[in-house]
Parts: sequence; structure tokens; C-alpha cells
Amino acid sequence: MTNTAIQDVQKQSPGSSFIELWEIELSDSSSAYFHSGLEADLSTLQFRDRTSPGTIRTYIAIPIEASGVSIQTAGASARPILKVANVLSTFSDALGGITNEDLIGKKVYRRTTLYKYCYGQAGDANPPVEFPQKMWYIDRIAEKTPIYIDFELASPFDLAGVQLPRRNVVANACAWKYQGASPELSLANKVGGCKWSTYSRGTDTDGTIRTTYFNKKDEEVVSSTLTFNTTISSITVGFYYKVTKTGLTQVSTDGTLDPGESAFDYWQATVTTSNPGTPSDTNANFRRVRVFSTYSASTTYKAYTDPNYNEYVTYDRGSDDAYVRLWQIKGTSNTGSAHKSTPNFGNHWQLGDQCSKTVTGCANRFKASYATIDGSMRRTIDQNDNTLPFGGFPGTKTRS
Repeated sequence: MTNTAIQDVQKQSPGSSFIELWEIELSDSSSAYFHSGLEADLSTLQFRDRTSPGTIRTYIAIPIEASGVSIQTAGASARPILKVANVLSTFSDALGGITNEDLIGKKVYRRTTLYKYCYGQAGDANPPVEFPQKMWYIDRIAEKTPIYIDFELASPFDLAGVQLPRRNVVANACAWKYQGASPELSLANKVGGCKWSTYSRGTDTDGTIRTTYFNKKDEEVVSSTLTFNTTISSITVGFYYKVTKTGLTQVSTDGTLDPGESAFDYWQATVTTSNPGTPSDTNANFRRVRVFSTYSASTTYKAYTDPNYNEYVTYDRGSDDAYVRLWQIKGTSNTGSAHKSTPNFGNHWQLGDQCSKTVTGCANRFKASYATIDGSMRRTIDQNDNTLPFGGFPGTKTRS
């Protein structure tokens, strides 16, 4: 009964609150149901089932919101972000023990209606009165902080349910497992077509093996021992610069918050100019980079409420640097010796080198060019003309 709802919102006064209802399909036989609450009222809501209107579903109120849900008629498909509060146990409790990572690939339904059409209200009807439903797949965890979790959603292909050899078709995003076919893996353990090295190593055009780290936002992560200039009145292409970042809030080892902290924003110049302007993510004269240090058990590595500033380290789990990987501190600051927590999968650390699942991420890794800049070998702004290998984007060829 979509027409009734549309007619209501076209009136000068719809006569009821607009509400969003969220359904996460946990399995073929179970789902979790949420809504964001009606102002200060965090009571549950009831609404009729999507497919069996005779069944009444109860939606739990939790802090949850979505952005980027608009429908596009041209260009790439929308990839909405579903933000869920991470400070309460309501969300995890409602999932019945399923972890956030277990939700990857699950269906999410967004249902919208007016409050007066909820079950128990005067406008309740069978079938329910609502606006057109939308469905996405949870593609990845885009961000996870002590305060919230961001799930990035992906639209299904135009033909719902159609698969190409055992792979879901999702437009504009790589479906391979990152590093699943790494050269370091035995043939029996390789999965999919992504051949990027487990240890983030690639071959330069002159045959030299070089290590290049990128995070899931396609930001390069470079060594903190390199030269970072602080004078930005003029810049030189390829040089690194840093600017003090204030107003950060650190998350201490016990979970308490310490406001008023500072760190740095790091940048690489993309041009040579005497009038670069202020470095920012929207200033084309700069590209943002992050920095890592070599792990030390006696050092406290800081985490912040803005996880973009959580610190990175490299750590060697083997007998030589052949096993070095990039790690990032997770929810709270951590001292290795105090927590007996060397970088590893667990509560304190996550892999820092993660793929954005886009063609840009592929190009950053497989098409990198290097040169000696400001006294050290580093990745240049320009990309080489290599063809991307078979992977998430077979045969794709891009130029910088």
C-alpha cells in the first residue's frame, strides 16, 4: 500500500512522524530488527513482516542512522553507510552472539513509513502501509571506533540473485578476498584472484622488490623516519609535509577519554608551486599520507575517538623482515609490555594494510612508481603504465 503513504507525505501536514525500520538478515530463518527511536522515546515499535504481513515484528530502538541512501540514475551505484552505536550492548545482544565481521555479506532491508501505520496504531493495515523498500548487502566494516561502527552497504546487481561462477555480482566493487592469491601462499591455500603480496611487496619497473602500504581509504602509510617538512609556503612535488592537528580525544588503556590531545596531519605534495594553499583532503596540491613506526613493547601506541589518527606500526613475526606486516591500534591505547599484546589479530590490533575494494586501490599497489625524492626512495605521484593483473578488475588499465 505504497500509494497511501505517498499521498500522505504530499499533504501539507502528514499527521505523523516519519520512521525508518531496519532489518538485518542473520540467516535464512532469522533476522534482527531495529529502529532509531522517536525523539526521546526509545520504546520498541511493531510493524508487519515484509513477506508475511500476518506476522508482527518488534523493532528495538538503538542509535542507528544511514547516509547516502539516495537513488542515482547515472554513475556508480550508491554505497550507503549504516552507522550503529558501539557504546551500548544493545546491538551485539540483539545479534545473538554474531560478531560484526559475521555480518559481512548479509542482507539489510530499509523500510520507511509513518508512525501512525505501525502495528497497534489507528492506521495499521494488512498489507502494511509503507514506502518502497530498499535492500543492500553489507560489503565491509568501513570504520570501527569505541563510539560507533560504520557498515558500508552495496547494492545488488540489477538482476537480483544472479551470480557469475559462485560470486555475488556487486557493481563498482571488487569481490575478491584481499591478498587471497598472494605469491607467499601455497597453491592449495590460494583463494580468488587478488595477487597482492601478504607482506605488501611489489616489483618496481627496474625489478626491485619494494614495500608499499595503503589503508582502506587509499591513504599511503609511510615510515615516520622520513623527512617531513613543516614549512608549507611553497612545496615541491613528491616531498612530505606535516601540520599539527589539535583537538583530538585519546582513548586511554582503561577506556576513559582524554580530550585536548594533538598529533600531526601528514601530506605529500602533488605539484611544485609557491602558492599551495592550506593542505586538506580537498586541496589537489596535496594527498594525505599516514605514518608508521617500528613496534616497541615499551611504547604506548595511541588510539583516538577519530580512528583515522590511530597509530600504525610494522612488526616482524618471523626471523627476518620477510614476515613484516603493517598493524594499526584498535579501540584503546596500548602498551605491548603492559598488555602482553604484540601486534596480532585480537582486541588491541588490526591489520593496517587493507584494501578499499576499488580500482584505485588496485592501481595504488600494482602501478606504483618510485624515485629518490628529498634524499630517500619513495613512491611518486605518477603511476606507471602497467596493466592491472587478473583480480578484482581483470585487465583494467588506468592512467594517473
